[in-house]
Amino acid sequence: MPNEKSELVWKQNDRKADKSGNCSSIYWAKEKKNTDPLRRDPLNQKKWQTGTVYKGEWKANKKHGYGIQVWANGNKYDGDWAFGYREGHGVFWKKSAGKLRKHYAGNWIGGQKQGLGVQFYHDKGRYEGNWSNGMRQGRGTYFFENGDVYVGDWNEDKRSGFGTLTRANEDVYEGEWLNDKREGAGIYYYKSKEKIYDGEWVNDQPKCGVYTAAKEFFDDDTDFNADPMTTPRITRKTLPIPELRLANPDEVLGDEIEKIQRQRQAVRNLPFIELEKLFSEEGLDDLRRTFSMADEDGAGKLSPDRIQSLFAELGFSVSDQELARLLVDLDKSSSDHLNFSDFVKAAHLVDELKSTQLGDAEEANDMGEE
Repeated sequence: MPNEKSELVWKQNDRKADKSGNCSSIYWAKEKKNTDPLRRDPLNQKKWQTGTVYKGEWKANKKHGYGIQVWANGNKYDGDWAFGYREGHGVFWKKSAGKLRKHYAGNWIGGQKQGLGVQFYHDKGRYEGNWSNGMRQGRGTYFFENGDVYVGDWNEDKRSGFGTLTRANEDVYEGEWLNDKREGAGIYYYKSKEKIYDGEWVNDQPKCGVYTAAKEFFDDDTDFNADPMTTPRITRKTLPIPELRLANPDEVLGDEIEKIQRQRQAVRNLPFIELEKLFSEEGLDDLRRTFSMADEDGAGKLSPDRIQSLFAELGFSVSDQELARLLVDLDKSSSDHLNFSDFVKAAHLVDELKSTQLGDAEEANDMGEE
């Protein structure tokens, strides 16, 4: 039993009410603040205004079943509840400029968007697909205001995995994504030029690949009028690498692509790896101690410059250019502070970077000796 002496009276009364079944509207009142500095209330009489309003079903003194709740700011939820949380199917509305606008319609668990749902954004974009813990996760489609459409994989609210972006101008990208950017193997069809780029992408830019005339690349039964949500827009032929003015062009291209893939492997897998799998338990403990000692004010975050100096203490020399690249790979800017999870991921990337550099140097030495 809670300590009734320390518990607010209204909480005691609310608990004793033991609301169950279908109830009429229940209002939560809150004190109305005086925003006029010239007004005085010598009697100190408090004024009250209606806050949240709920009308619906209850169980064991908690909202349970179907109900409608309207918050003091005008936002509204209409749907299923389970023991005080939005759970099941429901619609959440946001009030803006005096009007209610549908914000999300779909499934909920524990008060968060979970499962299938549709969200409408202020920029008139729309997402239809899977959610997890309130974030876009799994397979989903985003309709942009300008007419672009993305169909593919999502991870922690960002396009990550395999997906197809069909632009309003009929350009099409089909391939790998990471943190909302094209990263990995991908094909881009330039409608205006009738050209195809097939190769590796790094940080949303084409890095190494082959340009081909579209008519030589597309399969004969490619349907450009097909629905991009149900039919792949790009159906490729199996073509030999075109002749280039290089000796062994296929070998040169293959080596370069392999090198890029090796250098970017840690980054591309990072969003899908649990921290415990990046380092051993002892390694994580060492990193945790190092981070805690540097976190003198206990804020739980460190600046990029401080992170760079920590790497030096750990025996890794990270240049300013490499640090800037790490921040990009972590989807951070130079003004962002990094928490412990970011620090662990950064340490993993630095470890992979230095291992790759060492491997490339040894390979170069071996070739020199030959």
